Amino acid sequence: MPILRHLTEGRVAAVLEPLLLLAVVLLVAWHLVAGTAASRNSVGGDVRGLRRGSLVAALGTVLLVGGCSATGLENARGTGYQLMLGQPNTYAVTVIFLVGPLLVSLAAPALLTVGRLSARRTSLIVIACWLGAAMAPITSYAGFVTSYAVYCTSRPATAAGDATCAASTGALAAIWGIFGVVAMLPFAVRLQGRIAKQGR
Repeated sequence: MPILRHLTEGRVAAVLEPLLLLAVVLLVAWHLVAGTAASRNSVGGDVRGLRRGSLVAALGTVLLVGGCSATGLENARGTGYQLMLGQPNTYAVTVIFLVGPLLVSLAAPALLTVGRLSARRTSLIVIACWLGAAMAPITSYAGFVTSYAVYCTSRPATAAGDATCAASTGALAAIWGIFGVVAMLPFAVRLQGRIAKQGR
């Protein structure tokens, strides 16, 4: 029954993305509550909170981009997840091209905590947090532009074109990478203050 299958897929699409967004919001909230309690009066606690925030931000972004790719597109050849599975390598390359820089910017604050912390390094960590916040809307806009200008306009339609279209549609959800600054900045600012007080 094609109509029943279409209705079921539509319901899944209507429910999946909001559930993923709610899960990411709850994960960020848990991270902030648990991380703040664990990092009181401790440079090491702030470093752990910053690293965990980076992981939460990157994981949340990957989940939301994947969910948007899977459910945010439907054409005559199938829904987003079917188009992704039709050419998984093409999808992966395109999504890495579009969303990879955002994921690197979300990982940068955690990577900067490796090694000796100085006042200069903690300033770079705070700047890297803000860079991740700036990259989220830029990545989302890049997904919007490329989907309409390049990836979703291929004629004749091909499986590779559909996979790249699903990837660029998913990149629209990169706007939620803004949760990265929420998950990392409190720890980065507190770490910067503690290192400055220690005169490093």
